[in-house]
Amino acid sequence: MKGGDSTRLIIDREEIKDSVRIFLPEGSNEAKLTDKVDKHIKKLVDFGFLRVLSTDSNKFEVRRILKAKISADGLQEIKAKLGGEHAKLLN
Repeated sequence: MKGGDSTRLIIDREEIKDSVRIFLPEGSNEAKLTDKVDKHIKKLVDFGFLRVLSTDSNKFEVRRILKAKISADGLQEIKAKLGGEHAKLLN
């Protein structure tokens, strides 16, 4: 999905399960798979890597990792430090 100048990845719970399923052996227990995937999805939401859409609780926005874990102020601080380090190397 595109909104303004940003690109968003929206995925639903079933798409996540289907993506995981290809890595499991044939005949895996579907109920256990569903429970495990749901637990892992909840952890990803808690960590801020996924965001539940307000319009549908089975759809998630995949957050950009840097934006999810580092604030805009933190990124500016890192940029300033890197700029200062780079300037020292050039002198």
